[in-house]
Amino acid sequence: MTSSNPQELSGYQIGEAARLSGVSTANIRFYEKEKLLSPHGRSENSYRFYSKGDVHQLRFIRLCRAMDMSLDEVRTLLGLDLRRKADCVTARDAPRWPPGACARPSDGTKRA
Repeated sequence: MTSSNPQELSGYQIGEAARLSGVSTANIRFYEKEKLLSPHGRSENSYRFYSKGDVHQLRFIRLCRAMDMSLDEVRTLLGLDLRRKADCVTARDAPRWPPGACARPSDGTKRA
């Protein structure tokens, strides 16, 4: 998406996406280079714009990396279609997920 009118672009510039996701701008650029993420669009002056979904994906990548997942493991998880049963099994059986990472807390509260 390239536009001469900044009001036609919606989303967050890289600094705001970094702040919202907890991922540095340098890491966002690195994840783009590694094909883990692509910006929602670019302005005419090449500023990157990220959607809410992109920010969510950045948070997911950050959490995976915090669990010492390799970029290939993160790439595999990002490529899954959780509407397909086989992909759900792959996600469930991912070897690096800590025990209970996907379970609901017993006190009924939501996990962040």
